[in-house]
Amino acid sequence: QELQARLGSELEKEAADFSLALKDSLDHFLAVYNKDKKFDLILSKSDATSNILYAEKRYDITDEVIKGLNKRYKPAPAKTTKKEDEDKN
Repeated sequence: QELQARLGSELEKEAADFSLALKDSLDHFLAVYNKDKKFDLILSKSDATSNILYAEKRYDITDEVIKGLNKRYKPAPAKTTKKEDEDKN
């Protein structure tokens, strides 16, 4: 069982390393490829976790979404202890 667990862990690490190397290679290729093509988006046809292989930075609205969500939701009130509640009264 220990051998199986160790080998399984090693296989997972190798698969993760391979995926990372593949992504880095693909990202580099697409950056070079797109210098001439000038595509705004390059999409994948696979059912991977993300279908976007390349996108112009101007389409990244992550910061705007975070700011909007932060404005929309107030932080949860700090929890007080029973003693602190009694001291307030």
